[in-house]
Formats: sequence, structure tokens, C-alpha cells
Amino acid sequence: MSQSYEKKVSTVYVILKNPTSFLDEYDVSSIKSKMANGKVKESVYGENEDLGVRKVNVRFVKNISTEEEWNKINESDENGVSGLVQNYRLIKDLDFAEADVAPYITGTFEGNIDGQYKGTIHTIKNINGKFSLIKALRQGSIKNLNIENFTINTDSQYAGLIEKSDIEENIEINNVHIKKYGNCINIWRRMDCIWKHSWIYK
Repeated sequence: MSQSYEKKVSTVYVILKNPTSFLDEYDVSSIKSKMANGKVKESVYGENEDLGVRKVNVRFVKNISTEEEWNKINESDENGVSGLVQNYRLIKDLDFAEADVAPYITGTFEGNIDGQYKGTIHTIKNINGKFSLIKALRQGSIKNLNIENFTINTDSQYAGLIEKSDIEENIEINNVHIKKYGNCINIWRRMDCIWKHSWIYK
């Protein structure tokens, strides 16, 4: 941390590291700076403070290497920030065939998931259950991710990889099986997957 002072303006430089929430921007609560007379002044920010709200625009990304870490996307972190609004990167393949946790993101995801790490696009595989992998995706992105051996056994006409989605680039879905009961095969959802998002649907 350093500080410069010129023309009655103090500029504070900080290094941000070891985040506990992984977001695109952060609220500044307070800044301590040394004035020209040598005294330390604390500037306090917030909705109810005279200086108003100040934000720092910087992205931090949490690496995911285990099935347990993926499952914790559903939880809030130690700061009370929902995991559904944070940024993630897969650094290893995830195999849920014998995992002790479920693979499902059960809320509305509004963060970012990137499956690529050091040039390798990683895979989530062996998901077999009754639910969509992701309940809904809004104001976020999922990219550079392979899904293998994903099976849904349900009579719901809304189940799928993502029930409600606004997906961005480079999604590849391999070996997807959705079993329906009765005479409803949900053509609209299937066409949406093929056309709108350019998924490979098998």
C-alpha cells in the first residue's frame, strides 16, 4: 500500500489479494490516508455516509477442483455473499459417479463459470438424477465447458440441462439423455437447446 499527495488530492494505492468473495466489483467501506500535516484521516463510505458509495471494479475468480467445491456454489460464503452470484473456474474434471454430494445448482445463477484452465477445457460428467443441472441462469455466463453422460429421469416438461437460460459462448454437450413419461417430449425445450444456444444434443 502506498500514497501520493498532490494539489490537495491524496491518492492511495493498494494491492488486492486473498479474497473471500469472488465478484466483479466490491464496495469500499473505508480508507485511511495521511494528510499533508501528517495526521491520519479515515474516509468512511456507504449509503448512509456523507461520501456516498464507492466501488472497486476488479474481478476475482474461485478455482474449483472437487465435486464438493462445485456443490458449495449453492451456499453463501463467510461474508454472507451468495455463491450464486460469484465467479468460478474449473481447474480439473469433475466426476459425480461416486461423489458424496449432488451436482445440482438449485437456485438462479447470476455469476460466471469458465471450464477452461491453462488451455484445457474441463468436463463435468456422470450426472444421473431427476433434476436440471442448473435451475436458472440469469445475468451470467457459462463457457468453455464439456458435459458428458448427463441423464434426467423425470416426468417434468421443464427439466433440462438448464431450465431457464441466457448462455453465452462455446458450450458443448455430449451424450445427453432425457427420459420423459407420457406423450410429452417437450419439443420447445429441445429446439431451444439446439437452435438458440447451438448445443450438441444427443
